[in-house]
Amino acid sequence: AFNGPLDAPLPKIIKLFAGVSCLVIDDVGTAAWTDARRDRLQQILDLREAQRLPTVITTNLKKSDLDMAARLKSRFSGLLYPVVATWADYRETHSVRNCTPEEVF
Repeated sequence: AFNGPLDAPLPKIIKLFAGVSCLVIDDVGTAAWTDARRDRLQQILDLREAQRLPTVITTNLKKSDLDMAARLKSRFSGLLYPVVATWADYRETHSVRNCTPEEVF
């Protein structure tokens, strides 16, 4: 987990993320893509690729639904091995909507 100061200069943060032994980036695609986000992720992936470091990226979106630049999508295809999880959404299956009032209270 990254627990450095978030007010550190961006190049330093990118260097930290690029150098950890295994990086996990969770919920890719859930926030709106901006050019700055694409650039940062691409820089991190490029630096990690150069060092041959493993990166795990999770998303609940299909590849076709990831709204990102073609260059970044190409990097995902070249660097990442997809593992598709087909189990039910934990939040949906354990929602209080599925419980009786007695179970909730």
